[in-house]
Amino acid sequence: MIPRRRAILLSGLAIATTGVPRPGLTQTVWSLDEFLTLSSHLTGFPVTALDRTVGTFILQSFEDRGMLPALRMLSGQTDTNPPLTKEIIATWYTGICQTTTGLAVATHDQALVWHSAPYLHPPGICGGAFGYWSEPPTLI
Repeated sequence: MIPRRRAILLSGLAIATTGVPRPGLTQTVWSLDEFLTLSSHLTGFPVTALDRTVGTFILQSFEDRGMLPALRMLSGQTDTNPPLTKEIIATWYTGICQTTTGLAVATHDQALVWHSAPYLHPPGICGGAFGYWSEPPTLI
C-alpha cells in the first residue's frame, strides 16, 4: 500500500509543479518572426526573402538541440557568439542544417546562395530559355 500511495503523491506533485519556472532550466520560447528577423540581420537578406517553411525547419533544429536561450542572447548582439552566428548564416546560405541526428537538408532551391547573384540557379533547375547561357548575365 505505501509504495502505491507514495507513487500517487509523487505523480501528483510532479503534475502540479510541471509549469513552475525553474531558474536556469526554463526553455525560452522564440517565435518564427523573431528568428527570421535575426536571420535577416545576419544574412543581409530582407525578411520577405527568407522562406518561412525553411525558417521553421531551421528554428526547430535549434530548439531540438536546446539552443533557443543562445539564440535569444544573440538577438541584438551579433558578436557575442561567433560560432552560432556563423552556423545560422551557413545554414541559410547552404540549406544544410545541423540536427540532433546529424546534418539534414533544410532546402535546396531556397538556399540563399542561389539568390545571392542574379545569374546563379540550383543544379537541376533551368536558368531560362534555351541559350540563356550564351549571353552575359545582367548585373543589378
